Amino acid sequence: MRFGCTGNFNKASFYTIIEKLEVFFKKNNFELMLDKKIPYDSSSLTKYDLSTIANESDLLITIGGDGTILSTIRELGDKKIPIFGIHIGGLGFLTQTNSENCLDSLNEILQNRFSTVDRMLLKTVVDGKNKQSFYALNDIVIDHGNSPRILETNISISNTHLNKYKSDGIIICTPLGSTAYSLSAGGPIITPWLDVISLTPICPHSLSARPILLPSDDTVLIQFNEEQIGMKITIDGQISFEIDYTTKITVSKSKNMARFIKLDDSDYFLTLRSKMGWSGNVR
Repeated sequence: MRFGCTGNFNKASFYTIIEKLEVFFKKNNFELMLDKKIPYDSSSLTKYDLSTIANESDLLITIGGDGTILSTIRELGDKKIPIFGIHIGGLGFLTQTNSENCLDSLNEILQNRFSTVDRMLLKTVVDGKNKQSFYALNDIVIDHGNSPRILETNISISNTHLNKYKSDGIIICTPLGSTAYSLSAGGPIITPWLDVISLTPICPHSLSARPILLPSDDTVLIQFNEEQIGMKITIDGQISFEIDYTTKITVSKSKNMARFIKLDDSDYFLTLRSKMGWSGNVR
């Protein structure tokens, strides 16, 4: 079994984990293929570009937070290598373990006490001055950007008009992304194995404009009917650029999926309670 590794090497704690992994894999006689972008040199580690790691390793370890996983999946494109996230930093819903427990978790993997799960990606086509395509694991956000004006969006679902929203913006997210920006905007928490797409207006002008869940085989079309300026689209909180009122945006479920490692003893609802800070007696 060959393991790849990448991550947020700008954090000091990243190198502490790399050192632990180096010793662990050397002791267990497994190769650790390190992303060549990482400024860490060792005679026992070999460096490769991420594409080679994805093609030749069995599992990709990411060290960082949710943002690290989001950027890694985008860089991988259609390469479906299982991802195992070791968490450092702030809130992390997508990672599977932390720096204190990572070696125990890796032992679980070596003992084959894990499975893989596929999670939805959204494909976004931005048809404006230039036609561009993007993939999102969490969400796509369209908002009024620097403009002080309310944003008016015409939303159609699979060629059927849904609503004309007057709001600060629109969030379209996957189940995995439902605990991110959408949740802060009043959207529902969606268990990640459900096959749905969520649409949530941001601070809508009308109280009747509520979040809606859509079947994953629907296509969402967003259009603008007024000459508004300063609008922008943001993909997974990492890619952001301005659009104009002539732009048409379509969002649909991608044929590609993101694949994650799921340890046999992992519990989604336990993780949810912990991350959300929920409490109370269990009877």
